[in-house]
Amino acid sequence: MTGNLDTTGRCLFELRFEQIAPGRAVSELVEWYRKAMSDGGEPSLWSRHSIPTPLEMSCVVIGPHSIITLYRWNSLTERESSFGRLLESGDAPAIVPGAEGSLLREAESWILAGAPAGEALVEAGAPNATDKLQELRIQQVLNGSSTEAAETLTRHELSMAIERGARIRGVYELAIGPERPLLISFLSWNAKTPPERAWAEIDAAQADQRDAERQKHQRRLVGISRRYLMRPLRNGGFEGAVG
Repeated sequence: MTGNLDTTGRCLFELRFEQIAPGRAVSELVEWYRKAMSDGGEPSLWSRHSIPTPLEMSCVVIGPHSIITLYRWNSLTERESSFGRLLESGDAPAIVPGAEGSLLREAESWILAGAPAGEALVEAGAPNATDKLQELRIQQVLNGSSTEAAETLTRHELSMAIERGARIRGVYELAIGPERPLLISFLSWNAKTPPERAWAEIDAAQADQRDAERQKHQRRLVGISRRYLMRPLRNGGFEGAVG
């Protein structure tokens, strides 16, 4: 991971991307996580290493990875002493690419910080049962304009998404990872609101705003870099078919 952002006094998050290894099934990875996080007659692997329950864990439907997970950490020290220690301990070869018995071809983690501009839009707590799809939007930001870009994103795009049925699960700035600066938004959609139709309407409604950005900055403040559609994992399984 490269790049950095001043995160003093800010809660940190880890966005972990995992790609299943050739010849292995996503269902195997889901089952491994279910067992690793479940306390039965003795403390689970997650409990023994003091790893928190993920805020979000999703199966990718459209996008280059298999599973995307979001954790919350109080500090990088906490992350390294729990999840980092697990990955180096030999206790979890299934989620360490290259290890014997690994289920993964590759894995990558980004460290995020919550974007203050998005706090008022975020709905905390567990996903609603009606949330059939989740969306992760990774957006490039004009250099030197992160604060203005985050305010513009939340005031226009994300607010319009809420009007069309989306729930905002989180808005983040990339603190440690590639291609900084980036803004990352995590949304949930219910079955009645097709995201593609919603974004087509939002794009059309933002024409004047985008013209104003180009006049001021010679380009847009925020652009799409990468986008995922996902299904939320719930209770050790997820809605829809598992490949």
